[in-house]
Amino acid sequence: MREIKFRGYSKSFSMMFDYDMLEMASAGMVDICKRELKKIDPEATELQMGLFLPTYDKDLILMQYTGLKDSNGKEIYEGDIVEFTRKHWNNCNKEYLEKTTKELGIIEFFKNLQTSLKVKEEGYNLYQPLLWILEDDSEIEIIGNIYENSELLEG
Repeated sequence: MREIKFRGYSKSFSMMFDYDMLEMASAGMVDICKRELKKIDPEATELQMGLFLPTYDKDLILMQYTGLKDSNGKEIYEGDIVEFTRKHWNNCNKEYLEKTTKELGIIEFFKNLQTSLKVKEEGYNLYQPLLWILEDDSEIEIIGNIYENSELLEG
């Protein structure tokens, strides 16, 4: 069974909060506030209380962990931009490899809730199960995410 965890992107702070930060906030170890920090310890300095999260649901975009890791061992979350090697086989039996191409894709949970790789394909979006890429022993590497690195998808 895969581990269920999330990360969150704050639109107002233009900042990604990892799972540990979200977990500390939900456990009450830090106060969650908007645009100002609240002191848990009256003696704490601003540097010591540098943990904060936005409060508004519309501000924080949650992204779920897929349970999978890229070729470098980095956890893959929805919203990640990945570079991968697509293997083009001659048929479904994979008798021989015709060619390989380097491509970019976005990790999403598609309609059937399986982890999919969204790839632009001649003017439309192609959703391919991420496991198909991994089954081919293809290299896959996280190069950014859609919130902090959207420029990677231009062009």
